Amino acid sequence: MHIASFRIENYKSFRATEEVPVSPGFNVIVGQNNVGKTALVEALSLRFAGHPHRSLKTAPTRLTPVPSGSSVAVQLDLGRAELFQLLRRLNNFYAPTMQPNGQSAAAEFTQAVASPTSTLVTSWQNSQVASARLASMPAGLSETRCAVLRISASDAVELAQDGLVGVSPNNRFEWQVAQLARDERVYAFNAERLRVGIAPLGTSTALRSDAANLPEVLASLKGRNPHRYERLVDHIRAVFPSVRDIGFRPREGNAVEILVWTVEPQTEREDLAVSLAESGTGIGQVLAMLYVVRRLPSGDPHRRAAELPPPGSGPKAHRNSKTAPSASVHHHDALAGRAHYG
Repeated sequence: MHIASFRIENYKSFRATEEVPVSPGFNVIVGQNNVGKTALVEALSLRFAGHPHRSLKTAPTRLTPVPSGSSVAVQLDLGRAELFQLLRRLNNFYAPTMQPNGQSAAAEFTQAVASPTSTLVTSWQNSQVASARLASMPAGLSETRCAVLRISASDAVELAQDGLVGVSPNNRFEWQVAQLARDERVYAFNAERLRVGIAPLGTSTALRSDAANLPEVLASLKGRNPHRYERLVDHIRAVFPSVRDIGFRPREGNAVEILVWTVEPQTEREDLAVSLAESGTGIGQVLAMLYVVRRLPSGDPHRRAAELPPPGSGPKAHRNSKTAPSASVHHHDALAGRAHYG
């Protein structure tokens, strides 16, 4: 899945944007302070509270009422396999239809999801789904005529229940898939120092939203999939040329600590390795973002919203960007480079 386009209305510094297309890979957002970069990340996280835009255009006088709702329209591109995976999570699901019976509705839905990629057109207000529909299905379908369908183990669309039923909008499959996609596929990292150097040892593979268990998930990845872990470290070396390896050491209380090697591992000088807590802020942030991307199977270009610290607070990796065509960081307020981590 990736965010294909977005439009923001009445949120903080955004009165109303045009529809903005988003390319696969990493996209760079560059701007001066106080122009809305953080607000953009908040909006694209789809976890935003209502915060109306206020300016002389929207509030020319103190008594001018300002519209209270903030909204974000987002188009999500989902691969067929991922869409079916999410639909299976719903077990039986409600699909709106104009067909006269359930069997015809199942055939209609099969045709609608036949393409390799499906676009889910969504709108959000104050962190809640306001509308959702599959672009390949007709607009304006009524909630009073829904077929109860399911996805079989062989990826076939099946009728789960005879007849057609009426449901509330938030029970339709599009709304529920949009909610799952937001909760499980969209990450937003705040521009602040992450306290992620030490964490309890465990076997989790899911990185917390605050990245507090980064040592746990990285150590787990190294143990169960060394090749994927080494590819992640290769990207770190490309982004931060001074970093030669990422290692771990046990700490009291069954904890594990991340170590940053700035000397070649062949020297076996673990005494020269530095704890992540004492390293530059950017290293921990990029490790977290790369882990989110690298833990995905090859060919699964999930979109992640991310923001790095302002200029001067991280390593100057941009000076070496030409040596890192597959993953580079330009420290000018945003993650840069054209990276494909499949």
